[in-house]
Amino acid sequence: MSPLTGPAPKHALTVIIVVVSLVLYVSLAPLGYALFALIAALPTRRWTQRARRLQRVMQAAFGAFHRYLRLARLLDFTPRDVCPANIGACVVVANHPTLTDAPAMLSSIPNLCTAVRADLYDKPWLRPLLGGAGHFSAGAENPLGGADLVRSTEERLADGFRVLLFPEGTRSPRGRLHRFGRSALEAACRARVPIVAVLIRETPPWLAKGDGFLTRRREVAVKHIELLKVVYPRDFLEDSRLMRDYVEAAFQQALGFGGSKAEAGPPPPLPEHEGVQDDALQSRGQSG
Repeated sequence: MSPLTGPAPKHALTVIIVVVSLVLYVSLAPLGYALFALIAALPTRRWTQRARRLQRVMQAAFGAFHRYLRLARLLDFTPRDVCPANIGACVVVANHPTLTDAPAMLSSIPNLCTAVRADLYDKPWLRPLLGGAGHFSAGAENPLGGADLVRSTEERLADGFRVLLFPEGTRSPRGRLHRFGRSALEAACRARVPIVAVLIRETPPWLAKGDGFLTRRREVAVKHIELLKVVYPRDFLEDSRLMRDYVEAAFQQALGFGGSKAEAGPPPPLPEHEGVQDDALQSRGQSG
């Protein structure tokens, strides 16, 4: 499907489209939740079978959502699976430029669950549906919450799911990235599964940090996702700090940004991931 081109709808028309969209959502959401709950209630031998069934429903629903956004000329995004077919359980990490990144990823990659903001996940009417699809709480915003996030991610990986996490923890500031956290990398190291790094580009960004639904824009936002690289813990001696620094540097380079910390200078050379560690990794292992 070719990308949309040309100017965005006039601001007044955009306001009408957004208002109509919200009315439609409020009107149809109860039916969608009821259908989702009905599917969740169907008997299965294992909860993971139910979760995968619900994930397929969510993938289709988010796909329809993006088709609507494209028709409304709010966002042009065509879901596509960028995760290598030969990779099962893994941690999928991505940068986070806009509010629609999670729906875009969930509409694209099958067998995917994710951490949901705690205040949203804990809503009584939402938690059973999210939990039924394998999603889990992101935990409190403190060190104990980070430990819970790692543990929950490990549990989903042990059940064979792919887990989506945004290492920045929140939407990216314009023109740069937040410093990556280690939770996603630590979980991958403990579970000994690969990190699948997915690059998200959106031009011009819609619903970026600080933007609202009615923020004026001149062009239709076009979102694109691509596989950046697959990273294996064994190539980093299962060191989540070293892995984090490498993955963050890879995103910085791909996006054309500077280093995450100016005082640290340029990022170190990136090792090759063909099962061969570079000299820096080998010397680190010998010194450890």
